[in-house]
Amino acid sequence: MCLFLALASKTPARTEDGVLDKMMDHAQSICPTGMGPYGRMTETFTFEPDRECGGTYSGRHGPYYIASLICGGPELYTKNSRIMYGEGPIGGCDQGHSSETLSIMWALPAYWRTNPEAYYKNMEAFRWKLTLLRPFDGGMMQNPNRLELMTADSVIGTYIRTSIWITALCAERQNLAITGKPEFQAKTFRKVPPIIDTESRFLNTYVRNWSMVNAALGTKAPASLKSAIRELKNIPVEQGCRFKLINVVNNRALPIAKAIMEIPGVDQLTRATCAEMILGMDVRIFFEPKRNDGNPQPGEYSLNVDIQQPLGGRALGLHRDKEQEGKANSAYKYDFAGTVQFSDTTTFSPMETISWTPNSKFGGQWNVYSYKKELSGPTQPGVQKMNAKIKWRVNDLEVEYDRPIAVGGFEVGCAEKALSVTNCNHLWVPGILIRDHGNWGCSFHLPDGTYISAASQGNQIEVYDKTDKKKEKTWVSPNDSCLTQGSRCLFRVSTDWHGLECRVRELKLLGSSTEEVEDYKLKASTGGRVDTAKLTDRDATTIEELDASPTEDEPLVLELTLKSPAALRAVDIKIEKGHNRLIIEAYKGGKWVPVHWGSLGASTAGVSDAQKAMYANEPEVLRMLQLPGNGFIKCMRTFDPVTTNRLRVKLFQKGGKVRLAELHVYKANAAKNMALRS
Repeated sequence: MCLFLALASKTPARTEDGVLDKMMDHAQSICPTGMGPYGRMTETFTFEPDRECGGTYSGRHGPYYIASLICGGPELYTKNSRIMYGEGPIGGCDQGHSSETLSIMWALPAYWRTNPEAYYKNMEAFRWKLTLLRPFDGGMMQNPNRLELMTADSVIGTYIRTSIWITALCAERQNLAITGKPEFQAKTFRKVPPIIDTESRFLNTYVRNWSMVNAALGTKAPASLKSAIRELKNIPVEQGCRFKLINVVNNRALPIAKAIMEIPGVDQLTRATCAEMILGMDVRIFFEPKRNDGNPQPGEYSLNVDIQQPLGGRALGLHRDKEQEGKANSAYKYDFAGTVQFSDTTTFSPMETISWTPNSKFGGQWNVYSYKKELSGPTQPGVQKMNAKIKWRVNDLEVEYDRPIAVGGFEVGCAEKALSVTNCNHLWVPGILIRDHGNWGCSFHLPDGTYISAASQGNQIEVYDKTDKKKEKTWVSPNDSCLTQGSRCLFRVSTDWHGLECRVRELKLLGSSTEEVEDYKLKASTGGRVDTAKLTDRDATTIEELDASPTEDEPLVLELTLKSPAALRAVDIKIEKGHNRLIIEAYKGGKWVPVHWGSLGASTAGVSDAQKAMYANEPEVLRMLQLPGNGFIKCMRTFDPVTTNRLRVKLFQKGGKVRLAELHVYKANAAKNMALRS
């Protein structure tokens, strides 16, 4: 995306001011050595160039480097990347995660952009690979797995794989911006302060948690908490900011936690959870059936308890620098001990009290004490409920409370990530959803405007719909319907994804600023009117079955007619089947105008056998997890607002049936902005 925006900056196309610079600044903070980490995980605390990497895994850092050369990115990052490519090992850039193609695609042009010598040496190193990959009868890259198995290469089209090698072979011609066409290259680079991402994430974790506690407590929040948040927000994001953070937390956290525990009119569980989030601690309980090949084993359970001490993570990433690590740990001022007891001591055995003391071996990482136990229990499937009585002491503050826990349950998420319930601390926090919910993203703004980086467990999130006082519903976003931008919610947050974002397990929908078209008529080109009630009920199990077009070139057309014209911005469609082409058109100026086209993509997986077994006796929970048939496409498609009273959706599928579960249409610039109401 950075490279795309860098290229776009050389054209009339424009994006929001400053977006590209911010992304490149972030690239420097996550790739201080020039090398891009896997995902977002880095513990590097140096800006010394990585001379051992070179082009290895270049699909991660090559695009950043080339983008920087085009748009004039951070000077230090560009310098370190140039050294990494120029002085690193030769011939290692085919070691991608699951695709050598993506790594080669960005490494070889990056070598050319560094210096011709590095380029020629690496091209020579891959001469054998290119020769053997070519078909005997001409052409290039017909077989993606001729030599070694790269599971993602098979889904990269032959033409794309071929074009990548052609680009690499022709790099020295400099016909493209990415290969160095002079008029598209930056003349200067920006001096960006050397900030390490891990430190900024550590600071943001405490700003985020303290701000959420303040929002959850509302008017009952201690004044000391509000002033401490201002102090945290005033800490400059720079190298060494973690030590300024440690000083603030050590001085302010414990008095604030004490004040919270003395607030009248707030239940003990909420107060204790708030105190834990202020101190940066947690007790996480993983209690689940043992599995063999993904199947629960009757009567066999495992219990894992992870204890995170106050100010956990203070030395995260510093283990390579003993002086810095010692500095972080020497500032620690907390005496920490506690116990966990379970209310059910007979169903599961042997059940015992879990304890930790100040003499327990604690370090500066997140999780500092772990307990593991194998247990026997019920043989029948189902979710067991009990309480965990948690007691802990931090210096002279003693806290005791009951935390409800689930044994054997799954949190609503994607089938790939069907993880057991994480019985960690949870807090209900008010906020406004920043963008339409899709996949993992669930970030929101607090009432005071503070940005909260958040994610759901997987691609789904449970929604308790409180917008209709007469009929409170429960549904799953984006399966049943997509939770829209501007939704005013209570988010049930947990802090167990430290440093990246908090986790949202579920939420309560209170209102939305996005107005939905509630009453539209719909007809299908292959036959008559469609029951729209089934398509707007936020229940993906109620299906309208339609005939597909007999040919792939003639689409099934769904034509919507509104009572009156409105400014429309999005269509949310839930449909069984996969790989459908999609075109959305609006009737404007006496003709149909395309406003969106693309592919619906592949269908999602259904419910796993493990989930079915676990929730066999809880049909309502299973319904939330269950998708119709073998798979299901959930697709929110947005477009530039267009004013019209007619809209049509074209679905390209050859023959058979199209099972349509939901079809929601959303307006832009709703006059009644419910999300902003207090």
